[in-house]
Parts: sequence; structure tokens; C-alpha cells
Amino acid sequence: SLGNGKMLLTYIADATDRTAVNRSVLMYHIYDGNSWSVAQPVLNDATADFEPYVYADGNGGAHIIWQNCNSILESDVTLDEMSAAMELYYTYWNGTAFVNTTAITNNNTNYEMAHKVVSSGNNITVVWQQNSANDVFALEGTNSVYRKQFINGVWQNVETIASGLSVVTSLDTSYVESNNVIAYTTKTNTDDSDISDM
Repeated sequence: SLGNGKMLLTYIADATDRTAVNRSVLMYHIYDGNSWSVAQPVLNDATADFEPYVYADGNGGAHIIWQNCNSILESDVTLDEMSAAMELYYTYWNGTAFVNTTAITNNNTNYEMAHKVVSSGNNITVVWQQNSANDVFALEGTNSVYRKQFINGVWQNVETIASGLSVVTSLDTSYVESNNVIAYTTKTNTDDSDISDM
């Protein structure tokens, strides 16, 4: 719900005019109170999209964060290569169109996931988990938690919130009295046979 009688629907669809490994595309519909609009891509850059997360601002707008490949993938791409090519992208639905579309990450080496976006007034916070081994299950390698904020009209530098974590099972963010807070669950040791230390 966009808070003004309208709704925004986002989903991953199959772009049949693309090669097999690039066919996932982030689409959207707007419900105006009477009917749904025709489906259209959020960003049609011919690269694969995955896992959108939407945060409505309550004033008719919505922030979206999703995984977007930074290049068109070759047909023989491996899962590790695809994971490394994933970047987080942000855009804002202003009630009429998507604006301020930007790449939140640009490292081409590590897999970003578990992303969330939240806003308070004109401030925006994006948080995510990053895996050093490009493991989509985040069991190999180590995991880190990062934050990037939009403050006073400018995207700030990426901040490391925590690093060297063996596993992260949940991650979320919110604002409390205009202050951004982050919560995540992790293990305090590397013994994966026991989860009592979460």
C-alpha cells in the first residue's frame, strides 16, 4: 500500500526476449484504486534482476532495493561468477515514475544479499549482508553487515557494521526517533553443529 489508496506490486518475471541466464527482470504494476496498470520493468538494462525489497514511505512513494547484475551474463556463467556480478540497486517511486536510480554497491567481487531499505523523512538507509566466498547460502567464507545512508541529499560512504561473521541468519533496520538502528542474528563461534550460541 502506498498510503494514498494506491498500491505498488513488484515481482521477478521472465523476459523471454533475453538469453537464458539474463531472463529475470524486475517488473511493477500500480493499482490506482480501480484497476492495475500494464506491467513494465523497473529498470530495463537487459541484465538479470533478483530479490526486490520494497519500503513504502506512507506518502504515496516507495523505496525499492534489489539485486541487479552489473553486466550481461555469458551462457556458460557459473553460480560463483553470477554471485560476484550481483550489485544492489536502489530506486524511488515518486507517485509517477521511478527516480534517483543508483547502484548502492559496486565491488564486482562479493555477493550481497539480505538487503533492506527504510526511510525517515528525507533520510534513507540501506543495509545488507555480504559473503566473502560468493556463497548464496552464506555458509562458506565469512559474512559482513554493511550500511549506506542517504543524508542531506547525498549518498554517504559504505559503512562496515560487522565483519568476519560465521553466519548471519537475520538482518533488519529501522529508525527510532530519527536514528537508524540495525539488528542481526549471528553465531558467537564457528561450530555449526550447534545453534545454541545464536
